[in-house]
Amino acid sequence: MNGLLRFFMAIYALITLLVSVGFILAVTEVYDVFTELLGQGQEMFWVFIGIFSFLILLSLILFVASFRRSESEIQSYYVDTEIGAIGISKQSIESTAMKSARRLDGMRSIEIRSRLSRESNQVALEITYSPFGPNPVQQNARKLQETVKSDVESWLEVAVSEVKVYVRQTQPSSNKRQRVV
Repeated sequence: MNGLLRFFMAIYALITLLVSVGFILAVTEVYDVFTELLGQGQEMFWVFIGIFSFLILLSLILFVASFRRSESEIQSYYVDTEIGAIGISKQSIESTAMKSARRLDGMRSIEIRSRLSRESNQVALEITYSPFGPNPVQQNARKLQETVKSDVESWLEVAVSEVKVYVRQTQPSSNKRQRVV
């Protein structure tokens, strides 16, 4: 959700909160806010009409925006050809990247996530792994980026916009017994 929609949602929530509190106070007969405000004259009536019209407009904007798909929800990469279209699933892109990453030494606990862009028709990959062994971490990560990008582009013929690599520290499993020597 982008910043403008978050702003509209915050304004909508604030106005709805104020109107709801005023309604609860009026129903419980603690304080009749609406009669008090409408008793101030014709100007307040038009202010209320404006506020409720704004609420209706915000409700419509939020309703329409709730059905719009975001970039990360695209599940397939599509390429148009002369005789039809070719669709490559997100899972197939991730499994190809995983096969490519597993060929390299010095990595364990590899996780791959992909984002498919509708506008640019490109794939962005995020790879997380835990290093082990004597291999230098940054050299391994650079080699991983190059290998995965070239393999995915050559095997699947998919344009890869970026390959982000995150290195995390290996955590010992808590459910295994630790041996004292």
